[in-house]
Amino acid sequence: AAIGEGRVSVDGLSDGLLPTTTVRPFCRIALDGIIVHERRAYYVLLNKPAGVVSATRDAAAVCAVDILARSGQPTDSSTQAADLVAWRGELCIAGRLDRWTTGLLLLTNDGRFARRVTDGGGSVE
Repeated sequence: AAIGEGRVSVDGLSDGLLPTTTVRPFCRIALDGIIVHERRAYYVLLNKPAGVVSATRDAAAVCAVDILARSGQPTDSSTQAADLVAWRGELCIAGRLDRWTTGLLLLTNDGRFARRVTDGGGSVE
């Protein structure tokens, strides 16, 4: 009923919404102008030092996400690195570097984007 009455909006749009409308993972949903769901996509570039594994969890080694937790530096105006560690279960790494290789890693909670970047069959513009 709320959708038909125009009380629900997705990313600010309420016209044309149906009960069967597909909602993307990173969107803002509001009911009567009050946000009831909002999830931001995070993209973090990390300069991985030697000895750190390209993983979000590893019981035997220091992981890329552990580096974020230690830095405590803001990644943008509203997000602290420690906040991203809370997303640890949702973070994925786009690409891999060997444990002893240094280089740039992309960490994100946007799994679809990470797959597009790392899968060889597609292209990213």
